[in-house]
Amino acid sequence: MTDASKLDHLYHGLKSSLMKEVLREAPLAPSAFLEQARQEENLDCLVTTAAQQATDNNTQATTYSNNS
Repeated sequence: MTDASKLDHLYHGLKSSLMKEVLREAPLAPSAFLEQARQEENLDCLVTTAAQQATDNNTQATTYSNNS
């Protein structure tokens, strides 16, 4: 299987939330594609975790101030 075929297959299986950023880098090899996709997935997880923690902190602060 050629690298182009592998890349095509990888693109078709990529989560839509990662597509834009991976396409922006335009990896030419499957290994580069996988590395870029992993980096984007890790960033998405960090952003989601940070946003969830901020929401949790705001909820706790609101609950605390309402109970005071």
